[in-house]
Amino acid sequence: MSDVGVGYVQSEGHKVLLPDAATERIAHAAKTNAAHLDLSRLGLTDVPEALGSLTNLAELRLDGNLFTQVPPIIGSLTTLTKLYLNSNQITRVSDVLGSLTKLTTLHLDGNELTQFPEAIASLTNLTTLGLADNQLTQIPDIFSVLTKLTTLRLDGNRLTQIPDTLGSLTKLTTLHLHDNQLTQIPDTFGSLTNLTTLYLSNNQLTYIPEILGSLTKLTTLHLDRNQLTQIPEILGSLTKLTTLHLHDNQLTQIPDIFSVLAKLTTLDLHNNQLTQIPDTFGSLTRLATLRLDANRFKQVPDILGSLANLTRLDLDGNQLTQLPDMLGSLTNLTTLYLDSNQLTQLPDTIGSLTNLTTLYLSNNQLTHIPDIFGSLTNLIELNLDGNQLTRLPDTIGQLTKLTELTLNGNQLTQIPDVLGSLTNLTTLGLSRNRLTQVPHTLGGLNNLYSLRLDGNRLTTVPPLLWPLAETMMLTDNPLVPEVAAAIAEGADELGSLLRSLQREGEEVREAKLVLVGEGEVGKSSLLAALRGEEFIDGRLTTHGVEVKPVGIEVYGQPATLNGWDFGGQPFYRPTHQLYFTAPAIYLVVWSPRRGPDVSNVEYWTNLIKHRAGDTARIHIVASFADDTDRHALIDEARLTQQHGDMIAGYHHIDSRTGTGIAELKRAIAATAATLPHLRRDYPRSWLSLLQAFREGTDTYLVYDEYERRANAHGLTTTSARSLARNANALGQWIYYDTDDALNSIIIFKPDWLSKAISYVLEDPQVHDHHGLVSHRSLAHTWTHPPRADEPVYPASLHPAFRHLMQKFDISYPVRSAGLHDEPKILITQLVPTTQPDLRSWTGYGAGLEEQTQICEITDPTTDKPVIPEGLMYQLIARFHRFSLGRDDHTRSLHWETGLVVDQGDHGRALITIDDNRITVTVRAAYPQFFLSRLTEDIREHITGYWLGVDVKTLVPCTTSCANGTPGRGRFSVKALIASKRDAAPRIPCRSCDLMQNVDELMLAVPVSQVPSAARLAVTVAELLRPDFDAITAAILMQGNQTQQAISQAEERYRDLIRSLDEPARNGPRLFTHTIPNRTVQHPGFTHRRVRITLWCEHSRQPLPLLNDDPTSGVYDIDLPHQWFVAAGPWLKATSVILRTLLPIATGIMDLPADAHRSTLANQLRIVEDSFEASFDAATLTPIDRAEERHLRRATGDEAPDYVNPALLSTLHKIIGDRDPSFGGLRRVKDREHYKWVHPRFLAEYEASAD
Repeated sequence: MSDVGVGYVQSEGHKVLLPDAATERIAHAAKTNAAHLDLSRLGLTDVPEALGSLTNLAELRLDGNLFTQVPPIIGSLTTLTKLYLNSNQITRVSDVLGSLTKLTTLHLDGNELTQFPEAIASLTNLTTLGLADNQLTQIPDIFSVLTKLTTLRLDGNRLTQIPDTLGSLTKLTTLHLHDNQLTQIPDTFGSLTNLTTLYLSNNQLTYIPEILGSLTKLTTLHLDRNQLTQIPEILGSLTKLTTLHLHDNQLTQIPDIFSVLAKLTTLDLHNNQLTQIPDTFGSLTRLATLRLDANRFKQVPDILGSLANLTRLDLDGNQLTQLPDMLGSLTNLTTLYLDSNQLTQLPDTIGSLTNLTTLYLSNNQLTHIPDIFGSLTNLIELNLDGNQLTRLPDTIGQLTKLTELTLNGNQLTQIPDVLGSLTNLTTLGLSRNRLTQVPHTLGGLNNLYSLRLDGNRLTTVPPLLWPLAETMMLTDNPLVPEVAAAIAEGADELGSLLRSLQREGEEVREAKLVLVGEGEVGKSSLLAALRGEEFIDGRLTTHGVEVKPVGIEVYGQPATLNGWDFGGQPFYRPTHQLYFTAPAIYLVVWSPRRGPDVSNVEYWTNLIKHRAGDTARIHIVASFADDTDRHALIDEARLTQQHGDMIAGYHHIDSRTGTGIAELKRAIAATAATLPHLRRDYPRSWLSLLQAFREGTDTYLVYDEYERRANAHGLTTTSARSLARNANALGQWIYYDTDDALNSIIIFKPDWLSKAISYVLEDPQVHDHHGLVSHRSLAHTWTHPPRADEPVYPASLHPAFRHLMQKFDISYPVRSAGLHDEPKILITQLVPTTQPDLRSWTGYGAGLEEQTQICEITDPTTDKPVIPEGLMYQLIARFHRFSLGRDDHTRSLHWETGLVVDQGDHGRALITIDDNRITVTVRAAYPQFFLSRLTEDIREHITGYWLGVDVKTLVPCTTSCANGTPGRGRFSVKALIASKRDAAPRIPCRSCDLMQNVDELMLAVPVSQVPSAARLAVTVAELLRPDFDAITAAILMQGNQTQQAISQAEERYRDLIRSLDEPARNGPRLFTHTIPNRTVQHPGFTHRRVRITLWCEHSRQPLPLLNDDPTSGVYDIDLPHQWFVAAGPWLKATSVILRTLLPIATGIMDLPADAHRSTLANQLRIVEDSFEASFDAATLTPIDRAEERHLRRATGDEAPDYVNPALLSTLHKIIGDRDPSFGGLRRVKDREHYKWVHPRFLAEYEASAD
């Protein structure tokens, strides 16, 4: 590393500070004879010698750099009176500091000092000394010579006692000793009679000595977060106190001393065990802030009515059942917290609190809001989450100053139009209610950053809400397919669709009709009969799938069913499932000549149920009804019992004679009438273009030609792309705009593509070679169809076809060891049926840890075992990137019921299917990471693809149970989580009857198994635990534990990214933040200036480095203070994981070494320092009562459930308005998950079949 090291750190003008920046500043100071020099936050590891020439310097700032020792040259600057060396990496202070005898201010906070610097004893003129946030364990006696000190900071160390010599510092006015390990206060404290401010919070104090009563000048005293059980009477001597903090202790009662503490303006007693307060509280007439939250009050003490000057009152987290009318007399209140009680109604007197700006009533039992609420016209923040509200009064529209209104988790069925008049709203929470529609007036709320509508009963979104597309959360609603597809593609697509609907929305009645069954049972003839076509004797067998419309009438109105006729041959079935979607009407066609068993009626019915879910509607149709031969009957009662409402009817038809066709068509129409979303709105221009392609002969077009035709039908360029994405998501077309191998074409006829795939699946040579086929052979198959009347596919499409087969998990590209071997693909459903030699598994990893998880798949209605059609074939394709044969396919290990995969240093796994269980066993230094990655992917694939099955994750017993067979006993993850929640340390194994340790079993449970609402909070809590530092250290040490630590860190990174999947549709998740100028943060300000730097989620590198541009992906933005506080733990967790993965991340890019490594190290160091500084007590403002609680919980054992992914959506909105490209990051899809990656890594997510 060079003597002067500088990273990509932006100045206020966004310029890179080059290595000579310090030299330039020193030169300028010398030229102007400056008394002040700022060299802070330049990433310096040393300073130029020229600094020693500045003999007139009075103030020098070197904070926020990378010094490990005090630069010796500083010893020559004997005129210095102020020196800032805080936030470096200094481990010791040399004697050179002792020559600076004129110093009055010295800051060494935020370093790595373990011993008190003896050189400081020479600095007898010091009035301010900062040694906070180091690792000091004791203070030497020499401290006593610093008799001029007025301010001393020793907080954030590891001190267990304070020396008596501290009593010599009699001029001290401010003393910080919080966040240490002190158990007692020395008697010599009594000498510090000039103290006005004393911080003793977060120690281990159990009592307060009487000597503290002699500190009669104290105005501010912090004794919070200790182990006090009582308030000492001696505090009554401190009559000048204006601020007293006693929260987070174990207090059960309050003495009468408060009658003499009449000057108190702030009193914090929250999180104790108080049940009442004495009448002497009435003497506190100057009190402005009173916190009594998180205690055990069952009623509001009457004496509070006399505290007329209160502006803030916290009573949340108690056991209050009602509010007294007396509360209405506290007319100066601006902030009132009553959340998390047991309130059922509000008194009308609450309407007298007209100065309120913040009111929290969440998590009570309120059923209605009184009209008098309309008089609270100064309200800015109103929280009514988690109540039982069924309606809102219209008077809520009078609260026009509101910026935050949250009504999540109630029972609202409608929202009044007057909400649209609250134009200052930035946050509106309406999630988890019973809304079936929202008023279009919300579209006028132009200041909204977050609109939560998730978890309701919405089927569509008013088009006038299109300006809010970026702010809306709409998950867990039964939305029409077009809107759901647009949401899945992101806010831009939703906005485009809603704008189009606003301009030209038109009603359409359309659904899907799917015909399935064995080959030659009459499906194609039935579809023709439903269409009114003549019967064709000897109709050719369907190969693949054909799509044709069927016209019906629903309630006298015309409707269209798009009929999908599937070939019945077994090798088509895995591909057919791609097109099974609900809502749809299914016809299971069977031949009475063969009987229901041979016709596999139950198989097809189960296949539909498992693939499409129980919202599918099935008609069982027997063909050839007029055949005079005696035929088998079907057990209708048993099928109906098994499948319930899914079975819409049983029919006997004959396509030749027309028998039963009219009746069947009427039954289909009746079923169509019950389908959700049969009637919906569509943009007129979209309908016109869709109809043109349906009626036309084009099977595909290059995208430019498609766009030209779309423009001719009135679609804009943006709208044309939106339609293409939407039609792809609905299975109407095939188009992947983010995939460079596919985005140049659109396929309009999926049946045309399916037929091309069927050519390959039918090819005998492909079967003979167990699915291994060369590109040359594929080209011959597609240009020489097996039947003369079948289409020929041009060579220009072959690469796209191969790529699509891979995307559909039908095949994957294989590599050969031979240098000149031609490229091939493997059709996975044709792999061998017999298990190969498994020595590559059985002989692997001697001494490595082994862990197993089991995915058990069942039918949710019968709880019977289920193995979805073609599952193992799809897993072989999905996990081919982990195949042993990824570099040479001859080394692959896979067969019909299993495979072996490998992720390098993260371990090797055996995956098998037996009965209805998928067993995954991993051997590795830390098997949990690869195990969780595989099982999570398997679960997501099954639950996302087969909507009608349940997947239970099981963990095997850790002992040799059931006749010596280890792991035969199994525990469901759900049961383990319940045991953990109920604090049950052990759980019995039903197989061996031995009690098992829940924590040990939970080691194999990934964070993905945690309920989604808490996943981000749990991940953040894990990253902020002190023991995570050990993982970072193990990676840096490159020792025996390094590989285990790397896997653990990668697991946490993946958990953090995955927990923010939902907002990642609309923008990146990975970024760091700095505070450009911390000196500008003034208490009372509602916003904070933050500099956001975006990072690539693949390489974990910052965009300024990847783009060699210091301004790329860097934004100075103003964020609401409350956002910054709420997001604090998440921001910190991001910094922690990036710092930990830094050595790995540099390897991904093959960086040339020290320069880039230094750059990254400097940037992360500055980010972390800035984060810590941003939460320094001096910069915190009193606006948000949750701030302190949030910060405390983030580092404790309690999972911070306040962490909300919606915070990221707010950031996306602000940055997206300024830079819609997000610094050039590209959104890609990694299986079911989005990632935002730098363009140079796109190839990693576009694995071409070539």
